[in-house]
Amino acid sequence: MLKILATGTTGTIGKHFSGVMPLSINLLDDLNSIDKSIFNSSSIVLHAGGIVGNGAVSKDINVSHKINIDGTKKLAEICQDNAISRFIYVSSSHVYAPSDSLLLESSKVNPLGPYAEQKFEAEQTLVEVFKETPEKLCIVRVFSVLDWDVADFTLGGAIKKLTNSTYLYWKAPKTGSVKGYYILIRETTSPVWQKKIYTESLEMRLPYSKDNYFFAVQAVNETGNESLPVIPAVGR
Repeated sequence: MLKILATGTTGTIGKHFSGVMPLSINLLDDLNSIDKSIFNSSSIVLHAGGIVGNGAVSKDINVSHKINIDGTKKLAEICQDNAISRFIYVSSSHVYAPSDSLLLESSKVNPLGPYAEQKFEAEQTLVEVFKETPEKLCIVRVFSVLDWDVADFTLGGAIKKLTNSTYLYWKAPKTGSVKGYYILIRETTSPVWQKKIYTESLEMRLPYSKDNYFFAVQAVNETGNESLPVIPAVGR
């Protein structure tokens, strides 16, 4: 009889899994201590665990990479070495390029944001792990889940919170030493920036509507030197 081992069973999607055996592992570990006897030809692994959402991933891109990509690879290698029946990876539709057409497996990919980038890199890593037994790998690119109890960063959470607020997120510069960031705000009718908000985070929700205000982000170093303002693009 097949048994389904699942990670991420407390998450937005995973909490709805039924008839599964929760696989409680720390993807930051080397996984050497995991009980490998539960992995065999009668096992299906449903991997939905990881750091989810652009904001959470951006808080520590290196830790997120170790969990979402390196941890996924280690788990897949254990499954492959122990001849499991199937490895199902829950990815995201955000790996696709924006399109008004019907999306297919062959549709163009263009990951938007750090979360989607890591999901797509994990997909490619898994294809390499299972290159000798591709029939064992199933990648599911899940579209946004609509519900009233989903996380704030999901589409359902965004709809739930429809207000005149604006959510901004960004990546840390690849070079230089950054202490924090300034969020610049001005009304659409103003030729100059009118407000300046300091933060050391990589995201911020502002009580201003994007219909009435323009925004920009500046990096600032320890001595107070500021970068040129960067105007945000529309995310998803």
